[in-house]
Amino acid sequence: MSEEHRLNKSFQEELTILKLERDKESEELDKMDEEIKIIEELRDSNNYLGSQVSHIERT
Repeated sequence: MSEEHRLNKSFQEELTILKLERDKESEELDKMDEEIKIIEELRDSNNYLGSQVSHIERT
């Protein structure tokens, strides 16, 4: 196997690893975005319920 062939193979392996890492990071970012959306929805719901409780307590 020539030196050029070994370097090319090594480069391809490194490129594959980098692509897998990029895909994993992308999946993690997507999961974080979904979690942020859920947290915001829960916060909104909590605020709404808090205002309903306040209204009931005043009556």
